[in-house]
Amino acid sequence: MKNKILFILTGIALILTLFFIKSSYAVFDSKKNMVVKTDIAKWQVLVNSNSVNSTEDFIIDNFNSDNLYVKEGKIAPDVSGYFDIEIDPNGTQVSFSYEISFDFTELDERFVIDNVIETNGYEITNEGNKYFGKILLSDIKNGVKHNIRVYIKWINNEDNNEIDSNIGLEKGYSINIPVNIVIKQFLG
Repeated sequence: MKNKILFILTGIALILTLFFIKSSYAVFDSKKNMVVKTDIAKWQVLVNSNSVNSTEDFIIDNFNSDNLYVKEGKIAPDVSGYFDIEIDPNGTQVSFSYEISFDFTELDERFVIDNVIETNGYEITNEGNKYFGKILLSDIKNGVKHNIRVYIKWINNEDNNEIDSNIGLEKGYSINIPVNIVIKQFLG
């Protein structure tokens, strides 16, 4: 009788053990399908009215100068001027940083950048030929557009007089300065 009770208890323990193993396995072997809904922040940045995703190259071909002897929108040797780069982040829901660089290699080093500022007072830093700034979400929510003003000077080099004169005589000639802008999201 003692063996019979022990045999029945062992059987019950075995059945309970199998039941707990099966129910524990069922917890980890779930095959439920779930839909996870997450909102993604909007990302639309306009640079000079053109949409930019992360990196954009564009050409600057319009200058402003205070020189009375140079036609409006043009630049000449020994003349300073500026051009603007407008960053409109109002289609964006995240803070981001930007890096602006200029490529003067095609222009035989005739041009130098005198200064780069944001006309509405935001800070721009630079390392060599690269200029950096940040646009915060709080500014984006307030509808702030960032206007980067680049002051540039055409260095007059007497060795280039013939080339410069030919450029000035060519109808419709424009000096194009390639600009590269890299925009990256940051948390801040």
